[in-house]
Amino acid sequence: MLRPMFLKSRAVLTACAVTLAAFGVTISTEDARALPAHVIAEYGVPPAIPDGALTTDLKQAVKLAFVDSMTQSTWGRDQEIALMEIGTSGDLRLAWMISDLMRFISSRGINVQLADAASELMGREIPIDNAW
Repeated sequence: MLRPMFLKSRAVLTACAVTLAAFGVTISTEDARALPAHVIAEYGVPPAIPDGALTTDLKQAVKLAFVDSMTQSTWGRDQEIALMEIGTSGDLRLAWMISDLMRFISSRGINVQLADAASELMGREIPIDNAW
């Protein structure tokens, strides 16, 4: 059973998730060459961000993990599997969705799963405590 904090922001997250689910929407990024040298020196070269729509399988995983979990107020094995698929996708655009969901989830267990998926997706260790 999900806690009230999870349910409280369901409408906001659903709208965000649907918008960012990349159902044909592309997200463009700034070219790394346009960044000032001091920014690259401080933070490194930004990772490659894919262009174009998500694959059909990845769209389904996004819908299951982010949209359906909000509209149905549930988090179970199907959402966990979908989140694992998102984590291994290599599509860094989805890190924003994970981050947004982390802001509203009060369940430590779900937050750990989200942090693990974000860590895998970005190839960086994210501390479990206060991962958002």
